[in-house]
Amino acid sequence: MMQIAKDFFSFPEEERLKSYSDDPNKATRLSTSFNIQTEKVANWRDFLRLRCYPLEDYVHEWPTNPSMFRAHVKEYCTIVRGLALELVEAISESLGLERDYIGKQLGKHEQHMALNYYPPCPQPDLTYAQVLSNDKYKSILHRAVVNCDKERISIPTFYCPSRDAMISPAPQLVTKDQPAVYRPFRYGEYYDKFLNRGLATENCLDMFMATKSTRSA
Repeated sequence: MMQIAKDFFSFPEEERLKSYSDDPNKATRLSTSFNIQTEKVANWRDFLRLRCYPLEDYVHEWPTNPSMFRAHVKEYCTIVRGLALELVEAISESLGLERDYIGKQLGKHEQHMALNYYPPCPQPDLTYAQVLSNDKYKSILHRAVVNCDKERISIPTFYCPSRDAMISPAPQLVTKDQPAVYRPFRYGEYYDKFLNRGLATENCLDMFMATKSTRSA
């Protein structure tokens, strides 16, 4: 996969731009910013973002260069999805929930991946589990460190709920002494707010904190 990413980003600009889009909702897109319409500061990177599940819905939109791109990425996505499912089950179990609890809360499930390319920089200087676990698992701020001497490539995968999935603290984890920290919300509502915030580092989940009335409901 690393070689596939290197080959893709080594293509001439006109070839790479076939996948370019500034629409953050586009399933397959090459860009330099998460949401160019809201960000005031640009990232020092190029990225190719792909939706990967269900595969048959998106593979036809993926680049055809390098020639083995679709075949290798398809295999990689399938393997990573299997790992993601195992991790989701393990997290459920670690919280004292049924092993399939979180998986059932994710609706139809979605999977995205990104090929991130960070060129040498002259001046180098997600979260549903946090809600379901009622703050027992904490999300962290994701950062990438660039290098002034050489390029850097990363290939993260994001395993997500479907937009219509209802996210809320597991009832088994809510007690009188530990009331619900977050109100129930659709994942699509959260994702839309996240997109509109651009690269803001404040925790988007703060918008979904439970009020006194929802804590006691």
